[in-house]
Amino acid sequence: MIKYFILLINFIGFLLVDLFMGGITATINAPDEAAPGSSFTVEITFNISDLKSIGRFKQDLPIGYTATPVNTLNGTFIFKDQIIKIVWNPALPPDSIFTISYDILVDQTAEGPLVLGGSFTYVDNKELKTLNLLSKTIIIRPKGATVNNDQNNQQNSNNTVIQNLPTDQIFCYRQIVRDLDGITVHILVNTAGLSKDKFGKVQEKILSGYTATNIESKDAIFSFKDNNIKFLWMTLPSESMFQISYKLTATTPTSEIPDISGTFSYVENEGTKIRTIENREFLDNNMLANNQVTKDQAAKDQAAKDQAAKDQAAKDQAAKDQATKDQATKDQTAKDQAAKDQATKDQAAKDHATKDQAAKDQAAKDKAAKDKAAKDQIANNKHIVSPETGVKYKVQIGAYKRYLNVSYFKKLQVTESVSVELNNGLNKYLIGLHSEYKDARDHRVKIWNETPIRDAFVSAYNNGNRITVQEALMIANQKWYQ
Repeated sequence: MIKYFILLINFIGFLLVDLFMGGITATINAPDEAAPGSSFTVEITFNISDLKSIGRFKQDLPIGYTATPVNTLNGTFIFKDQIIKIVWNPALPPDSIFTISYDILVDQTAEGPLVLGGSFTYVDNKELKTLNLLSKTIIIRPKGATVNNDQNNQQNSNNTVIQNLPTDQIFCYRQIVRDLDGITVHILVNTAGLSKDKFGKVQEKILSGYTATNIESKDAIFSFKDNNIKFLWMTLPSESMFQISYKLTATTPTSEIPDISGTFSYVENEGTKIRTIENREFLDNNMLANNQVTKDQAAKDQAAKDQAAKDQAAKDQAAKDQATKDQATKDQTAKDQAAKDQATKDQAAKDHATKDQAAKDQAAKDKAAKDKAAKDQIANNKHIVSPETGVKYKVQIGAYKRYLNVSYFKKLQVTESVSVELNNGLNKYLIGLHSEYKDARDHRVKIWNETPIRDAFVSAYNNGNRITVQEALMIANQKWYQ
């Protein structure tokens, strides 16, 4: 009886779709049952009348299912992120009625109902339109298993609690409840004899246009991204049966209940298994009312908490403002003291600079006096030998910026008379006076051999003026000897 009722509802739905979509229809044809690990073919029949347009068919699959194309009538088939897409561009097939097909591979661990829906998008009179297909349910169960009709039909229109829950079996049920401020989704998980130190995950996929927030996670890691809601446990809760829930909020106002598909994944016998989440009403009216009372109390408690937080924030701000004011006063006092200290430091630096300048001036004065005394001493030094007239040669044995007493060279085993002259800012010390370059050269070699002075060299003079040796040889018409 229920089967015929469902067929009647589907027929009425087709009529409504045909009425509102202007004759554009799309129907899903697939088997009623399939076994884990098997594959089955899905056919979609489109009636597009005289529509000439690009088109796209889209269908979501739960985790654990994969799809491959069979016949897409030149449509581009894409299966990515559990979404089937078939795109016709630049145009839909030319026939007014056509059928496409693809295969769905069922995961080895899948079990329970698989709900296939989808949407068909096209352009009509330059307007983008979307046709939502009526869903088709395929029961996934091992070969040889029988349908528990009593269990499948235990829900009724009064939201009563499902009686005789199969607590010795693993199941995952979903109940969707509309609230004044959104939609609350409750999920009941029964882990039966599963080990509690194992991994577990509940994953739900919703349509775009909604945001999800966690209400109760039972210590799971909750996340919402790309229209996927996830509850992840590294170790399952200790209770064999537990309930989690989340809230859906539409980004734009709507009265529709969104289509939700999901799976419960867990580890058993060292392998990952997947159960499809079934839509079942496991909360009765009293329980929902109690939940609402609890929710109202929670809202009241939250309001009180928010007010307390607001009061505390105002108190903290006042304390912060006073602390800022005190700090500003302290900073100004420190700034004034720093300015005073800087003024004292600047005056001390100025005094020190004046003192340093005075010392520098005195040092310059002392140096000038010392330089004058050295110059005077050189001028009055009895060892200075006035050059003879004509070309003469001497041996230079040293040159220094500061004046050295000629007695210094006795320490260097120079036994002959040493004269000094001031030339180009240097005190130059010389020995000997020769008219022939050869004699001066021999004198230089003697100094090399008999004293530690290794840089002695011949210098030349013409009428008392120092010239180069080459000039002197040319003037005196003398021969150069190495």
